[in-house]
Amino acid sequence: MDVTKDVNWHSFQGISKAKVGDFAGAVAEFSKAIQLAPNFAPLYYNRGRAYEDLGNVRAALADYTQALDLDPEYLKAYNNRALLSRQLGHLDLALGDWTTALRVNAGFVEARYNRAATHGMLGEVDSALEDLSKVIRQAPNFVPAYVERGRLGRGRRSFEETLADLNHALRLEPRNVQALYQRALTFLDREKPETVRSAIQDLDRAINLLPRQGELYQSRGLAYFKLAELGVESDRNYERAATEYLEAIRYGSSFAHYLRAQVHEKRGRPQKALDDLRAYLEKGGAQQYGNGDEVQALIRKLERVLSEDAER
Repeated sequence: MDVTKDVNWHSFQGISKAKVGDFAGAVAEFSKAIQLAPNFAPLYYNRGRAYEDLGNVRAALADYTQALDLDPEYLKAYNNRALLSRQLGHLDLALGDWTTALRVNAGFVEARYNRAATHGMLGEVDSALEDLSKVIRQAPNFVPAYVERGRLGRGRRSFEETLADLNHALRLEPRNVQALYQRALTFLDREKPETVRSAIQDLDRAINLLPRQGELYQSRGLAYFKLAELGVESDRNYERAATEYLEAIRYGSSFAHYLRAQVHEKRGRPQKALDDLRAYLEKGGAQQYGNGDEVQALIRKLERVLSEDAER
């Protein structure tokens, strides 16, 4: 029997089945190959990917680990295992795998980018920015690194540096919604009429490209609210903000209830503001955003206003 030929055949069949979405079939083929060649790391890696596509995270992790036991320099296995660890909330394990992979090959851009993003999730912004700067030096056309450095750099780096990153990302990829969104937030940070208008332009483009994202409408509502607060067509822009928050609510944003309540309060509509705040609480917004005490205080204030109005 030609074992090598049979291993190659089952491996080829596994890859072919995975390409057409038959992941269970792919697992079966890679398993047959593993029975014939149990010490060949790529077979475990490929089966791990098929298990991952099936949603069997435990089996995928076991296969990636077996691949690494057989080949401690298997970079893709480190990366995939780290991504699954991060998905499961084991951020320290993920960082460890990416750090090991980078010791094996300091030029592994994907691992360094993923490590940076994970540092960001942990609030380790300086470490994240350091990794992202290295990614950009190694791969100057890697758009996600510019976007992530722009996102994390807000408040840490200068407005000009942050804007330069996001501008460069958009020169490389003009339809990148995340870059448009992050640039809009950067413009909003300045709180000047001209920068707020620039933010609205970016959000208009982002919404045209991705029209069902509540966060985009919510941010555009915030931009109109800021224009109103800056004294630019205040009546009109408060109402524009309320309309944007309604769209955000339609697409699942609970926080937009809280923001719209502020518009209703400004416009002298205490009952509508109260209704929004109660909806915000019912949807779990206070637990998610940690502003329950503030919301309860505002509810009591609005209830007093309504009571006083009723007594007049």
